Amino acid sequence: GVCSMVKAKPETLKIETTVAEAMRIIFPPRVKDILQHEKAVRKSDIEGVHDMRVATKRLREAVRVFRPAFGRARMNSHLSHMEALNDALGRVRELDVMNLQLKALGERQKGLLDGLQPLIDHVALRRDEANESLLPVLDEALPYLEEDLVELAQDRSKKRGHVWKLPFVDMCREIILRRIDEAFALEPE
Repeated sequence: GVCSMVKAKPETLKIETTVAEAMRIIFPPRVKDILQHEKAVRKSDIEGVHDMRVATKRLREAVRVFRPAFGRARMNSHLSHMEALNDALGRVRELDVMNLQLKALGERQKGLLDGLQPLIDHVALRRDEANESLLPVLDEALPYLEEDLVELAQDRSKKRGHVWKLPFVDMCREIILRRIDEAFALEPE
């Protein structure tokens, strides 16, 4: 479910936990999850890239859960580092997956790997380029992720002030109901 992506420890969120308190409980561990993979990503480790990308997506989803407390425009103005990191990790990961798939395809039939090798080499070159582009994004984004979320949490509009005092579980219920409605609206397509 939407709110289960937040992955906070069950004993830390209670029925009466407010939206404001939930942010303080949920965001720091999500940032820590991202930062723990930095060394592996800097070494161009395929699993490290994957794990940091998953952690970044979890943070992004956790932040989106809190959209009713901010609104889309206010949130987006504070989250450029997270989005840039997600995009840069995504480019590297997609090339990693493509490379793995090409190699697996090449092993299905004798001689196929030789035929695919120029494409595999091209993908590897693109992956190296994407990884080189990722490193400055790490330098730019990682030191500011926590700061961005603190800024976001302090950027409260009076118009949405009532949301901050709501029980977090109530906000999650509303989000889940809205996402169910969105899913059913897509059904005809």
